[in-house]
Amino acid sequence: MTGAAGGVGSVAVSLLAKSGYRVFAATGRPEEQAYLTGLGASEIVDRHEFSGKAKPLSRERWAGAIDVAGGNTLANVLSQMNYGGAVAACGLAESMDLPTSADRHGRLKAEAISPR
Repeated sequence: MTGAAGGVGSVAVSLLAKSGYRVFAATGRPEEQAYLTGLGASEIVDRHEFSGKAKPLSRERWAGAIDVAGGNTLANVLSQMNYGGAVAACGLAESMDLPTSADRHGRLKAEAISPR
């Protein structure tokens, strides 16, 4: 969960943890570690791990992810997804760009959900 200490992030961390998922909470605010672990986060990840330019193929780390940042953060998350994993992206607080050149498994599918 990127942006884990924010509004969307903290709700997602809490709901996922209560549903039995192991939640990795990415934040740039280390002072929020106790808050996030109190919500149920298993591990706190420094958001700077996701801020650089994404490699097209990184080590698989995530079965699923929720991203509120977009930009390099989302590109890095996508490059680290397990085969068959899913990512929900919303907000795009960092950027609406998706600076990536490859889809790990050639199956990236984007769907937009908008109000009618």
